This record gives sequence, C-alpha cells and structure tokens, in this order.
Amino acid sequence: MRASFRILIVAVGVAQAMSSLPAAEKPGELAKQIDRLIETALPEFESHASPLCSDAEFLRRVTLDLTATIPSSDRTRHFLADSRPSAEKRPDAIQRLLSSPAHGRRMQYLLDWILMERRSSENVASAQWQSYLRKAASENRSWDQLAREILVNGGADAETRPRARFT
Repeated sequence: MRASFRILIVAVGVAQAMSSLPAAEKPGELAKQIDRLIETALPEFESHASPLCSDAEFLRRVTLDLTATIPSSDRTRHFLADSRPSAEKRPDAIQRLLSSPAHGRRMQYLLDWILMERRSSENVASAQWQSYLRKAASENRSWDQLAREILVNGGADAETRPRARFT
C-alpha cells in the first residue's frame, strides 16, 4: 500500500512538472522527460521496474489497462504480424486504444469510482453523471478543465446538471 501511495504521489508530481515543460518535439523525447522526472523522484525505481515484455504481453497489458478488456484474437494476430520494431508499433497501439470508445467507458467508470466513492445519487441520476464522465473522457478533457467543470457548477441548466452530482 505504501509503495502504491508513493507511486501515486510521484505520478501527480510528474503530471504537475510536465505541465510546466515545453511540448516535446517527438514522442520519444516526452518519454525521456518523464523517465528523468521519475528517476529524480524515485532513484530506486529502476531496481524495482520489470524488464521489457514481449509484444504479446504488452498488447494484453495495455489493452487491459486502457479498456479493461483483452485484445481480440484478430487484433493480437495483426499486432504480432506487424514487422515494425516494438518501439514503433507500441505507441500506435496505445494511440488507437486511447482513441477508442472502450477507453472512454473505462475512464468513465474509473472517474466515477474515484470521485464519487460512496456518495448517493440524490442530486443527479447516475446515468446522467456517467454519460457526462464518458463524454469528458472521450474528448480527452484535461484534469484542470474537468475539475473546474465539476466544482464550479450550479447545475441550474440541463447541460451542467450532471456535474452537480459531485457537489
């Protein structure tokens, strides 16, 4: 539990630090910036990190993480048949998953669980709140925008009413 909490704190710190960095020119540069921030915050991280996994393991793990499903056999065969190096095809798989409706649903459930915990649905029906979260996740709204929308809301009009469930 303590390790999970430390990783969460580091993730929040990395997110805050990344918001102040200039945009990376290439995806690989962004990964290097993130790695440097993690190494600075957790010097012992490298000794606990798992070795690189196979392409089959990667596809299964990333699909479970981002969509809470396992990849279809067709998707797996297509990914494994791709002759490009892993460093090229893995980011494409991640981008495809992040753009999928399944990722929006996954984030909807995670956000509801994180934000609502044990709150009742007395202000707004759960379906409206879930729909709002799915749309926000699908549109890739930033955390600060989502927080503003949820916290600075009266729920007076139909468009903002679902956000009132949180307050």
